[in-house]
Amino acid sequence: MKILFLDESGDHNLITIDKSYPYFVLAGCILEQKVHDESLAPAISSLKKDLFQTDKIVLHYVDYTRNKNGFEKVKDKAFREEFYEFE
Repeated sequence: MKILFLDESGDHNLITIDKSYPYFVLAGCILEQKVHDESLAPAISSLKKDLFQTDKIVLHYVDYTRNKNGFEKVKDKAFREEFYEFE
């Protein structure tokens, strides 16, 4: 079995185009269920627990770039560097 992850960015409005960001992007990633279950999910859960002490936080770009919804610590330079360089 395979799993499909999809995400979008930009504005899908084709009537009034935002001149500052006139793009709409739809991207996806297809994984084997086994890869998701045995590698990806545990790695992301570990990252969340190690950095945020919970795996309930959602890694949402707009939240961690704007330091909100659980990502307030990203304001701190040392934490931000650790977050972006986490292995």
